[in-house]
Amino acid sequence: MQLIGEGTYGSVWLARAPNGTRVALKKIRKEKKEGFPITAIREIKILKALRHPNIVQLRDVVSSHVPGREGDVFMVFEFCDHDLTGLLESKVPLSDALCKYYLKAILEGLYHLHSRGILHRDIKGANILVSNNGDVRIADMGLARNVSKGGYTNRVVTLWYRAPELLWGASDYDAKIDMWSVGCLFAELLTRGTVLFPGKNTELDQLNQIYAVCGTPDEQSVPGLSKYKCFQQFTPAPKKRVLRQLFASQKSHAAVDLLDKLLCLNPAERLSAEQALDHEYFFEEPLPIQPHQHPNFQGNCHEYGSKQRRRGGGGPPGGGGGGGGAGGRDNRPQQQQQQMPGPYDRINVVPHSLGGGGGFQQLAGAAPAAAAPYAAQPHGHGYGAPSNPPGPQSGLLPYPSSFSQQQGGGGYQQQQQRGPQHGGGGGGGGGPRRYH
Repeated sequence: MQLIGEGTYGSVWLARAPNGTRVALKKIRKEKKEGFPITAIREIKILKALRHPNIVQLRDVVSSHVPGREGDVFMVFEFCDHDLTGLLESKVPLSDALCKYYLKAILEGLYHLHSRGILHRDIKGANILVSNNGDVRIADMGLARNVSKGGYTNRVVTLWYRAPELLWGASDYDAKIDMWSVGCLFAELLTRGTVLFPGKNTELDQLNQIYAVCGTPDEQSVPGLSKYKCFQQFTPAPKKRVLRQLFASQKSHAAVDLLDKLLCLNPAERLSAEQALDHEYFFEEPLPIQPHQHPNFQGNCHEYGSKQRRRGGGGPPGGGGGGGGAGGRDNRPQQQQQQMPGPYDRINVVPHSLGGGGGFQQLAGAAPAAAAPYAAQPHGHGYGAPSNPPGPQSGLLPYPSSFSQQQGGGGYQQQQQRGPQHGGGGGGGGGPRRYH
């Protein structure tokens, strides 16, 4: 097995399921005193409730019974070839229609989350997974939670993508924090990889970066601003909003207008996912590509692999549509690469079905006798930070690449018509909106 991602709440490994399918195993990091983390329980609960073509799928939850490592718990996800940050950093050619397709897929997935009362709280390029067959998935639900009456922590979202209300200290925010993150990501797509607000590790500097582009807010532009303690402690110099001027060279005026409305300092005026999907940008030429038109990028491009290359001096990632190169391959000497400890070279894991609702509870009991081997996978790609994709499905069956196959014929073809199409609820019928 190969380490392909690492973060606060766990590590991710590339492996093969018993049927030969490549999967990503996220090892859940347990607390020494508190045991199984409540964040992982919340994540699994959310993932089981979601089923959508733009949200990555949780296949199973398994535990190891390798001697000395009994009780290690893994979440099993579908493996995707790339993530958006890896693609942007690898400088593969991305057309305007392809970037529009990525943004639309992200908004479709967020519409599904938000309409079910779920905040993602960590939208960024590394958590947008992309496969060569055109699948685009929102991943990593480690910080996601259901909407309640407020009282949330504001220590969420990666700093560069963190909404201003979080930086001001808000604890009663809503889904608009995810939309700010989408705006930041959209700016990177328009510039093919330039981060719009690259704060220097402090929230104060992040606010300065935002004010330099979006202007300095006041009580008139953001009603209720003075109630935030963090804003009261910092009085910035007045600055004008220059966002549209910075992107004046963009060919599409609709793209700049959408970006401007996503990066609105006042969350009440910021577009929702539903409103963004109805924006003129998605209905002007060039239209978003269709999934079957997605380019087949060589190699694997992931943020984690890019970080390892920068640290190890392995050079920039190669690969690209039609190019040659290693993609996300780790070119450092073998002894410098992170490898799984010996007993995990071939891990025996016990699957726990997600279908009947009782599978997860089995993790606390004795390991069943039957075990399914996950063979070592000789690969050197990154997979971003620990990805926590949603969408329950029992066992480790291959995940269909076309949403229309598993949804009974609707799928992407429904996207040709403008406007919402409401359907039945449940685990994946016609609930989400469908556009061209």
